[in-house]
Amino acid sequence: MAVLPGANAYKLLFYPLSERTHMMVHLKLATELAMRNNTVYFMTGDCLQDFAESTARQMAPNASLHFIVYRVDCERHEREKKASQFVNAVSAAKAILANVFTRSDEEVLSNSTLIQQLQQLAPEIDLMVNDILSYGMLLSSLLGKQYVDVDVGTAGILFEPIFYGADPATSYVPAVGTFFPTNGMTFWQRCINLLVTKITRGYVHYAYWHPKLWLQTIIKKHNINMRWPYNHYMMLLTNSNFITEPPRAISPNMKYIGPILPEPAAPLPASLATWVEQSGPLGTVFVSFGGTLEAPLAASRTLVRVMQSMPDVRFVWKLRREQQADIASEIASLSNVRVSEWVPQNDLLGHPKVRAFVTQGGYLSMAEAAFHAVPVLGMPFIPGQGEQIMFAQDQGRAKRIPADTLMKGDAAGFKAALMDILTHDSYKAAAVVISKRLRAVARPYKQVAADWVEYAAAVKDHGPFLNPQKLQQHWYQQAMVDVVLFYAAVLAVPVLLLWRWVHRLRWGFASRGPSSRRGVISQSAGVVAQVTLAAASPHKKAV
Repeated sequence: MAVLPGANAYKLLFYPLSERTHMMVHLKLATELAMRNNTVYFMTGDCLQDFAESTARQMAPNASLHFIVYRVDCERHEREKKASQFVNAVSAAKAILANVFTRSDEEVLSNSTLIQQLQQLAPEIDLMVNDILSYGMLLSSLLGKQYVDVDVGTAGILFEPIFYGADPATSYVPAVGTFFPTNGMTFWQRCINLLVTKITRGYVHYAYWHPKLWLQTIIKKHNINMRWPYNHYMMLLTNSNFITEPPRAISPNMKYIGPILPEPAAPLPASLATWVEQSGPLGTVFVSFGGTLEAPLAASRTLVRVMQSMPDVRFVWKLRREQQADIASEIASLSNVRVSEWVPQNDLLGHPKVRAFVTQGGYLSMAEAAFHAVPVLGMPFIPGQGEQIMFAQDQGRAKRIPADTLMKGDAAGFKAALMDILTHDSYKAAAVVISKRLRAVARPYKQVAADWVEYAAAVKDHGPFLNPQKLQQHWYQQAMVDVVLFYAAVLAVPVLLLWRWVHRLRWGFASRGPSSRRGVISQSAGVVAQVTLAAASPHKKAV
């Protein structure tokens, strides 16, 4: 399956999406590969260069990465993310697609200095490692390089059936945004689930293949030699597994390698450790809404009221500096809350006094909570964030509540949900079971992921041989519509002939008069009687 670490030295180019959470997963994999004596080039936006370099040093101090820095307008992306965060699901999905395609075009493909630098480097590169949301297939095609896709965990049940050949499993895997149960949908829920799945897939197909929309216009603009079905990757590495999301059938080109970020907790900084360890019987609650998005100000103000009403619980609240300034006076009144712009999330969740995690349901946060057996109170803010919360709820280790609970100021509803988790041991017991499943592996997930990257580099000249043939077929071929129509036509011929014969017989029978019909009947009866007598007396000759 995989090559031995260090058996070969490859030159790899990483192209992650320019978001902190996405970059962390890529950095974890990149540093592991660099430690195996591979040469690793890592693309990063200039506004995230310091973050990328410091994170890499923390993950592996002895790993050497070669950073390729390019211009990224992080402030613009933050504005666009906030604008799309709390609209309807269709508008949010459209805004997200527009944003990531724009990044790929304007910040990378249209950056002539960057492209020239990459083209000079390309002959040395053995393999590219792309984020599926950075649309690295465009850059890989432009550079003429084979590549591996990485799904950080944002698009699994939507993108994988369309582009990688996975089973959509509409009978038992809820579509994005439905929040149906993952342990058995009703008949009507399955009816709705099929409809939503088809509509969503149709929208993605429309967005990708419409000649005047993002992908096709970028291909034409940069004269990229890439044609349908766009599945020339070596394989897809998914930063998840079927412990933290519903099991389903996948294709051989898909490797569920994660979650690769969670690891045994390191000691907390002294001041934070003291704060957590001095919490009372209800412990500490960690509140964080991810590194990509942030809860709106109205939700934060509701949280302040909740924290004020729970003096026996300590809170660690990860909150950006801008929001801290907006509610500075309210925060100052909280004696049971520690607010910080940055928190060592993995290590904090690994502390035994942390009793619950309030999160928006991002894949990385949900993975770390599962790994460290911390029950979750989840509030999804955008499409794709609630699916893992729902699965965790069905497993008994989480509770999902609408984001409106905070948005509309329902402090009592939020407090009731949180107290339910803190006061019922069943949530913790269920979380411990999932943690044991995640930890019961012979090799760390990051090492397995690196094995597959090295394997892909070793067979890069073989093409996408793991892709199922269905990815080369049109939709009607995959659904066997043409075959069904053929069989229907074959079956229709004898049915039509039989119908015509019966019709002619009935017409001829009906055209005779009553006496004629009686005569025909009598003659038929006589023939039947003679045949019957002949059958009963085989030695007599029938007259």
